[in-house]
Amino acid sequence: MVKISVQTIQMMKKIPNSGYDDIKIHLLYHSNKIEGSTLSEKGLSQLIMNGEIDLSQEDGVLTADDMNESLNSGKAFDMVIDTLGEPLDKDMLCKWHGMLMKNTSWDKMGVAGCYKKYPNTIRGAAIEVSTIDDVEPLMDDFLQKQGAFDEVNLECIAEQHAAFEHIHPFQDGNGRIGRYIILKQCIENDLELVGIDDSFKYKYYQALETAQVSKYYKPLCDTFEDCQGMLDQSLAKVLPIIEQYNKIVEKETEQPEKEPFPGQNTSVEEDLKKEHQHKK
Repeated sequence: MVKISVQTIQMMKKIPNSGYDDIKIHLLYHSNKIEGSTLSEKGLSQLIMNGEIDLSQEDGVLTADDMNESLNSGKAFDMVIDTLGEPLDKDMLCKWHGMLMKNTSWDKMGVAGCYKKYPNTIRGAAIEVSTIDDVEPLMDDFLQKQGAFDEVNLECIAEQHAAFEHIHPFQDGNGRIGRYIILKQCIENDLELVGIDDSFKYKYYQALETAQVSKYYKPLCDTFEDCQGMLDQSLAKVLPIIEQYNKIVEKETEQPEKEPFPGQNTSVEEDLKKEHQHKK
């Protein structure tokens, strides 16, 4: 079970060879591949870790946008981790998007880091996404709901993911931003991580459309659970490392209660009681 706390993953991010990069690269490889990236997981790792890549036969034809978006996806991932625990808002989403689309053709069009300026659609989908006039109010409503749940579980995340992708607030990159939100929600709510595996791509798309059209979220939840199982296998070598970091975090956050000195008041209530007796 790949479950990790805010404190643990933020600590791992600061320490080289902690397993953080294994988690990041694996999640990003599948998220990017779903969107059409041709980079192999090894190629993505070289690009993000070294800033350069030695293309192999596994990588296929790499466009300038694919290379920039792949490189940027790692920096945007780090931004997601750095802002864990902070409320999700428009500014945060636009910063993630601006980083993801930096130096791409979308950036040159002036649509990076902001809600869409031109009508768009999802090719082959049965739904219509929001118009440019509707984006702002729909996203305001979406963001207001983020802090309104008594308990955030997998079905809640599935419902919110379907809503975000239905709005489709950005010109491009909505899928990757939506999956960053899933990552944030899972970590902040102590849930097993959901990383959509490329092998479940079409099942994911079908379940997402069912959720959007029929408001029936079970197929999407089932897909999330399938992907959780796949992630457990893929990151099996990292799990013991996560557990070790969890123990370090627990030790650092433990604050043993100090015993009061003889005659020392231990509470405000006792102070008031003594003051009352003195007045008598």
